[in-house]
Amino acid sequence: MEIVGSHLGPSRFGPLAPESARTVVAKSPNTVRAYRSDWARFCEWATTRGLETLPAAPDTVGLYVAELAAVTKVSTIARRLAAIAHVHRAARWPSPTDDAHVKGLWAVTRRNPGVPVTPALPIGPSLLRRMVERVPHGRGGVRDRALLLVGFAGALRRSEVVALDVEDVAVGPEGLLLTLGRLSHHGSKTQMRREARIPPDPDPSMCPVRAVDSWCDEAEITCGPLFRSVTRHGRVGIGRLSAASVSRIVQRAVARAGVGTDGYSAESLRAGGAAPALPDAPRDLPRSGRGRR
Repeated sequence: MEIVGSHLGPSRFGPLAPESARTVVAKSPNTVRAYRSDWARFCEWATTRGLETLPAAPDTVGLYVAELAAVTKVSTIARRLAAIAHVHRAARWPSPTDDAHVKGLWAVTRRNPGVPVTPALPIGPSLLRRMVERVPHGRGGVRDRALLLVGFAGALRRSEVVALDVEDVAVGPEGLLLTLGRLSHHGSKTQMRREARIPPDPDPSMCPVRAVDSWCDEAEITCGPLFRSVTRHGRVGIGRLSAASVSRIVQRAVARAGVGTDGYSAESLRAGGAAPALPDAPRDLPRSGRGRR
């Protein structure tokens, strides 16, 4: 049994499991023909850009959706995403269409048909390292290092970054456990919350656990907003950063790394990083503040 898109067939990826083969057989002939056509179009688009198709990275599919948004009907985009998902699942790969970043772009496209969508350019590990290595000296640089490393390692939205309180950060042998939420228009935490674990990095200069600890020590904060403003004289504010401030911090760090800032924003940390959501908090981690060691 072959996968839709026979030019990528079983010889490269191994035989399909019986359940995967059944998913192909279960589709009507019209659906299979549509999937073949849509998958071929995606492969052609990706190949001309030197991008992998199977498995396709979520960022690849996000860029595909963004390019289609301005020139293709919503129903056609939906069918092409369905084809991408089908081929990946039939080949026993996780579908990139399940990624939160892709889902967000697709939601924007459905709400605003015909309007171009510009996804944030992802920040990869090598660029992140240059950004971290070139943060300025002083308290502002200590804060920026912690913000960049936590935002990347936790794949955090900028709204989650600014909503973090010291009390939302638990430190244990396995790293950081973050209780993530967002702020309402009135500045209070929303009820929709999730948890993410960030492991320590063996490189001390790139370790988000050490970076957060250093920032809290440097700023002398034990409660309240984690990421705060810092004046040019090194005075730490009492209020939390705004979402716009996070984007400016990211863009300044990108510029110091010698890269043009177009396309980069706070969401670039999320686009480049990845951290699994956790259904329940481990019981052995302290739940009040950083849990100093």
